[in-house]
Amino acid sequence: MSKICICLLCIILGLSHAANNCSLCQECPPGWTRNGKSCYFFSISKETWIRAKGACENMGGHLATLATVTEDAFVSSYLKSIQNHLSDGKYIWLGGHDLFSEGQWKWVTGENFSYTNWRIGEENGHEQNPDNFMGMEHCLDWSNGWNDNICHHKHYFLCENDICE
Repeated sequence: MSKICICLLCIILGLSHAANNCSLCQECPPGWTRNGKSCYFFSISKETWIRAKGACENMGGHLATLATVTEDAFVSSYLKSIQNHLSDGKYIWLGGHDLFSEGQWKWVTGENFSYTNWRIGEENGHEQNPDNFMGMEHCLDWSNGWNDNICHHKHYFLCENDICE
């Protein structure tokens, strides 16, 4: 049954709340964690940013994009809980980059950043991200906040799969 038919059925039956929020959601695959209309998968392997991007796409998703404060709060809490169990998990790739134009951050899904949560105070002495340290940091990681990092470094990564139509 198509989404349009289901939405029409909701309207006909007077299920206004269901009609207003009419979307079909799938279940998360095993090993993925659901939040809202997305599922998240934390990779226990380390990859460069571009390989992490490809791995997420091969699983039907994309590197995680954090478009709202609510989504960022969920992902930050989720990653902190995982990070505590990793001896070397300081950096975790997310789906942001400024590869095409310095300072013009985009998500792997093509959207410009409309929300940011850059961490303040880095090891390199700069006061705020993104600092593009030595002109080499063009990919987004999460390390107790958002951070620009060198894309060819290998880190864990977080995939996202939008499960609602």
